Amino acid sequence: MGPKTRNSNRQAFVDTPYKIYAGNLGWGLTSQGLRDAFSEQSGVLSAKVVYDRDSGKSRGFGFISFSSAEDAQSALDVMNGVEVEGRSLRLSFAAQKNIIVAPKSQEMQSVQGDLQPNQV
Repeated sequence: MGPKTRNSNRQAFVDTPYKIYAGNLGWGLTSQGLRDAFSEQSGVLSAKVVYDRDSGKSRGFGFISFSSAEDAQSALDVMNGVEVEGRSLRLSFAAQKNIIVAPKSQEMQSVQGDLQPNQV
């Protein structure tokens, strides 16, 4: 599965399987600031800080995506514990989101199978 771009109000985020979760972020750190903090690491594709929907304030964590597992591992090794805007980064590999698609129920399948093209 290749990179996917997720658009938000602030900036597009390139979503790859090679992501680092960044915790303990300062409340004033922006997505661009997070990206800048990782600017010397190879393979950085994008970074985002997660904001609360209701208040619009930072939730104190974010994600950095990389082009390869090796680049992500290297950045994690180098940047974990590094101070950014007065707070030590707490990094770990991000868990993959598993989207589960429920199969159609037997009832729905039989109803759809019984319909003829001209029936309303």
